[in-house]
Amino acid sequence: MPNEQVGTIKVKDEVNEHFLYKASRTDKRKTPIQHLDEIVLTGPRETSISAKGPLTLIVDLFYGAYKDTFHIRDCPSNDWIEKCAPLEREITSQDGRGDVYIFYAIFDNATEARLEVKLLADNNITNEVCGVVASSSSKIKSLEYSSMLFVKKPSDKVKVGRSKLLPLSTNIVAVPLDSELFLDIHLKTSVEHVIFEDTFKFRAERAGTRKELKNGKNCKIQVKVIWGRRQS
Repeated sequence: MPNEQVGTIKVKDEVNEHFLYKASRTDKRKTPIQHLDEIVLTGPRETSISAKGPLTLIVDLFYGAYKDTFHIRDCPSNDWIEKCAPLEREITSQDGRGDVYIFYAIFDNATEARLEVKLLADNNITNEVCGVVASSSSKIKSLEYSSMLFVKKPSDKVKVGRSKLLPLSTNIVAVPLDSELFLDIHLKTSVEHVIFEDTFKFRAERAGTRKELKNGKNCKIQVKVIWGRRQS
């Protein structure tokens, strides 16, 4: 598999199109993709993820090595998704030597959550961190439905700036109504030094803003959730 993280994943409906992943050239700061690694989506960020009518998913990754278009006409109910296996598509490389798996969910009755994760560290704690931030829903039990919002290895730590905001790869997730949003956060400053490990839970809402603060080791994490679709 080519290890340069270039290409696009795009979804279109009757009105709009959104890039879920877009890398126009090799980013030297990224860790090369290995077998069974997960590609961290980079969008959408500010636009809505709601859709109208049939969907088209267009995948073109690794300089065209993995390329396909899927047409999704039926939207399964939230209850169906809760009981059944994840929706899955497989793309075989042009040379037939590798595969990429796309796991996805479509909710017929959901809200949008815009997320901010803020690191409030004591003076003696470095502001360079690694770890994982993953979102999921109480409606769905399968791990494949987790959205990876932040994934950094110890060799690829990031510096948290003056805003104290963790640089999420994407900040918008869909959450079925009548469910809870789970935000699992595991942060380290080194391989062995864990500074935060906990789960935030928020009841899905159609609109509004919620904040929660939790204590870690010499730090605090504040999560802010803005509910509802942003009006254009």
